[in-house]
Amino acid sequence: MSRPGHAQTDSIFPYSDTYKRIIGNVDLSIGKIRGFCFGDSIALILRSENAILEAQGDDFLYYRELCDSTFSAEISYTFNEKGLLISIGVEFFELCKHTIVGNLSDEFLINLSRHYKNCVDTETGSFQCKSNTGLHVEYQTQKDEMCVINTQIEFY
Repeated sequence: MSRPGHAQTDSIFPYSDTYKRIIGNVDLSIGKIRGFCFGDSIALILRSENAILEAQGDDFLYYRELCDSTFSAEISYTFNEKGLLISIGVEFFELCKHTIVGNLSDEFLINLSRHYKNCVDTETGSFQCKSNTGLHVEYQTQKDEMCVINTQIEFY
């Protein structure tokens, strides 16, 4: 099943505060997420990322973005052998409660599908897209029996 959508910055769905905190300074048309672009150095991200650093290695950084007293998101950065950014991951858990815009996972789904063409569903709750500039995104969400939604998004 194809998902329609293309980048039109003048008609972007209004972002919630939590969405803005997680996605940060973003321009999906050039692959800028949380203020960083693919090819940025690990040193730049270590200096500039404002979230809480939880783990680091030669080819990864893991951060936690605290959105409020009960909600946080995990942000992962992966680097190639030269220490340059090759992927950004976002993961969060939320209850099935709805706001005016739906769940946070719905908000990501709406905004990502508006920015990307060539999206295909890979399974229930999952899709992959590739932008005209070559940026890929994978979106996956799962709901458990306790009505907790796990959402994972990877940009590469």
